[in-house]
Amino acid sequence: MSAPSNGPLPTAAYPVYGGEGGFSPEEKVGPAGEIDAIFTGPGVAAMRVAHLGTYKAESAPGLPPGAKQIVFYRPPGSRGSVLPPGSSPQVLQSFEHARQGPALTETLLDASGHAIRVENSRALGGSSVFTLPNSYWQGTQTPPAQGRCAMRSSLPGVHTAWGQVATEIAGDTHITAPGWLTCIHTWFTLDGSNYETAVLLNGRSPGKPPAMLWGAIPVSGHPGVIQIPPVQREIHFRIPKRSPAQVARELARDTKKVGRARAEEEVRPAEQLSGKATFWEVFIPPTVARRVGPAWVLVRYGDSLTERLRFLQALQVTKIKLPHGRADTMSSK
Repeated sequence: MSAPSNGPLPTAAYPVYGGEGGFSPEEKVGPAGEIDAIFTGPGVAAMRVAHLGTYKAESAPGLPPGAKQIVFYRPPGSRGSVLPPGSSPQVLQSFEHARQGPALTETLLDASGHAIRVENSRALGGSSVFTLPNSYWQGTQTPPAQGRCAMRSSLPGVHTAWGQVATEIAGDTHITAPGWLTCIHTWFTLDGSNYETAVLLNGRSPGKPPAMLWGAIPVSGHPGVIQIPPVQREIHFRIPKRSPAQVARELARDTKKVGRARAEEEVRPAEQLSGKATFWEVFIPPTVARRVGPAWVLVRYGDSLTERLRFLQALQVTKIKLPHGRADTMSSK
């Protein structure tokens, strides 16, 4: 189940875009610091991160109706392994290097400040995320014949980096926002540029017209083609300066683990970042799309709008096999 930003859509049981996601088990944050972002559905007012603080859900350009973003920053050397809402700290027991200090668990809050209950599926060994069987291929491998969708590019010199295609199609009736089902997702390369492409069906009822992509605007001179401008945010933080004693303790600790030279390399950038800091975080890359039959076909990245449009026009959707079994052969031309 996927939105254009990739990942499951919010449900009543799990009101987060991207589903439960994952985490990168780590003992501490690296020398550049780390920006953490989560996108929530309606009903979420804030999020409490254990041992860090509570962060407000805020509106932002390019997000779907009712969606908000929560962003926080962890400075160099702070605790690692932030766990998504609903995840149990028990998952860290399998990672020796992630056991330092209490777990940084995330708790969603409603407008009254009460915790929003979500299914703790990680502790139960399962998942509340709607998923469909799919197959993966890469490079010069032949795409899986059982894939429900297929597409190709007519541009000379195009190479496939990798792709993933659904082998079964079904709608998710539990989503609480208009959404899309990714039938096929492929990365292409051309002349040194990367292009992310996808065929998106109606998320609740595949085969019916899909919802309009949120944040979309028409492309002048290209009838039927829309673009989604990139969504990025300038984030300002104040990174507290560490005392000489703190630096010495961290340097001594890391020297025992990775050696003096490596420890000094990690401490030095952190010292340079002390004070005010500004980061640019890209939440949604530049995207173009057009309708093909019961689907959206989209292209992201590339070096310019002109290149994205050229790549989109050359994409040909050769198969969309809907749940009732009818195989459609069609072209984006």
